[in-house]
Amino acid sequence: MGPNTLVEQYKFDRDEAIALWNRFNKIFSELDRYRNILSEEVKQRKLLTNYFGIPVSVEISSAFSAVNAVIQSTAACILLQAVGNFSINDGNDIRLLFTVHDEIIFDAPFSIHSKIPQIVSRYMKNEIEGIPLPIKLSVGKSWDNLKVIEM
Repeated sequence: MGPNTLVEQYKFDRDEAIALWNRFNKIFSELDRYRNILSEEVKQRKLLTNYFGIPVSVEISSAFSAVNAVIQSTAACILLQAVGNFSINDGNDIRLLFTVHDEIIFDAPFSIHSKIPQIVSRYMKNEIEGIPLPIKLSVGKSWDNLKVIEM
């Protein structure tokens, strides 16, 4: 992604896109260096790993996507760790149904909806190197009428 993507796909004004891209790169100055390192490692057919040391597969033709592959793999590990932490034998009547990308879908009786933030945060709370990872929770009868719950 770059200014051109912001203009073409997200319909930003060109000057605004360039300013936003420059601001992003200033704030995350090491990301560009990291992206270049990963790209070179992919071109040299070196094994990439995610934050947890798990190998990440990136095709040589898509070296530019190396950062995304590492980030997505790390996010998947974090999600699986959270799923692994969730106890279905805790007498809490919450059923873990499935995951969708970076979300976990639970089923719970309406009578315990007020307790869900405490229950879910107990199992899902996570951090990496002291940086807390946020938990966003929504509740509803169906996917199209979910309401965000403050955690």
